[in-house]
Amino acid sequence: MRRYHPYYIVCFAIAFIAMCLGCSDFIDPQQQAHDLFEQSKQYKKEKDVERQVTTLMQAYDLLPQIDDPALASQICQALGNAYMYREIYDESLAYSREAVNYALQEEPHGKQLSLAYSQLGRTFAECYKADSAQVYFEKALDQTMLLQDTTEIAVGYGQLSVAYRVSKDYAKALEYAKHELDIYLQHGDSSYIPQAYYTIGATYYYMGQLDSAKVCFEKALNTQNLYTIQGSYQALYHINRKLGNLAEAIEYNQLNNTMKDSIANMARDEMLAEMQVKYDNEKLLSEQRQQKLHN
Repeated sequence: MRRYHPYYIVCFAIAFIAMCLGCSDFIDPQQQAHDLFEQSKQYKKEKDVERQVTTLMQAYDLLPQIDDPALASQICQALGNAYMYREIYDESLAYSREAVNYALQEEPHGKQLSLAYSQLGRTFAECYKADSAQVYFEKALDQTMLLQDTTEIAVGYGQLSVAYRVSKDYAKALEYAKHELDIYLQHGDSSYIPQAYYTIGATYYYMGQLDSAKVCFEKALNTQNLYTIQGSYQALYHINRKLGNLAEAIEYNQLNNTMKDSIANMARDEMLAEMQVKYDNEKLLSEQRQQKLHN
């Protein structure tokens, strides 16, 4: 029987312990990317765009190490969305295209492909490239129909309606907007219905059909969304002024101005609250650093 020198036994033992310690410190890149992505959602809620993008970029850097096309697509979509709202459209388009490529790797193609197409379409719409927006909104709608996702199908119709309205194809815009409304009335969440009426009202307005537009904007007021209410008041002011209903026009103009003030005050309060949260966080970090130095 072969004997090992005690020195070698000790070396093997040390190496084994070191290996075990190394394994215990191992962090799964896929789990890390997932955690960073979830953390970025919180920063988005807090409207801390800088931290949101920084966290998403950390997750993005881990993508070559993971094998999860759906998660990779979500991360790229979030980056595309963040850059879109910052009006950095070249970056938004690049990440949105990458999101589509990752979603296409998922077998079978799932909801992420539809969402990725939608994100790419929205970026093109923000760039006023209506033709490209229509192409990707149609791709998104086709995918949601395959998945039989009723709510997303309605959203797809609404997106196409806006794209066709931007390109001044009002007949198509109205057709898709009515499809959206029909789905919400039959199957969808009732909270979406006022926004669908708003979309139809805007289309009628651009078509010059002011009476129909007025009816739709009045129905759009049945919501808790302050922006939809304010937009509807503003539209109803212009419609009644053009129709010669001066008393109603004055009333809606006053309501519009009041709602604008409310939204401005709400935005100011949110900004002050965010500043307070950041101040509290920085103060806490400073106190922790001082405590560490003291210790």
